[in-house]
Amino acid sequence: MIIFPITDKKKEFKLGYGLYSVYFTGGFSLENLDLLDIHLYNSETKETITLKEKTLKPRDYINNQKAIYCYEFQINEFGTFTIELKNPEVLIVKNRFDVPFSLMKYIIPNPTTKQENINLIIK
Repeated sequence: MIIFPITDKKKEFKLGYGLYSVYFTGGFSLENLDLLDIHLYNSETKETITLKEKTLKPRDYINNQKAIYCYEFQINEFGTFTIELKNPEVLIVKNRFDVPFSLMKYIIPNPTTKQENINLIIK
């Protein structure tokens, strides 16, 4: 499992063959994911790895933290890979899941997670 704060913006790591999942921690609701620019590539060959966005974003707990499953990708060779985040400051993670058209979100505030507490997890 690879874990790093999104404020680091870049991380290099080794992966083998397999299907991997990308999560963001800090809450159960995401905003502005479409504005976040993520690039994953093989560090040696510079080949880009396609991240497939999940239409439904399941919620989970990873290392006792709330997490949202956002992307998946396939690796077909062992190697060193780099993931780069551009505009990580646009990502907003809220503590709980907002139900659409719910009045609760106007009555009870839904605190956001500070940027330095949001992690990207690959597992």
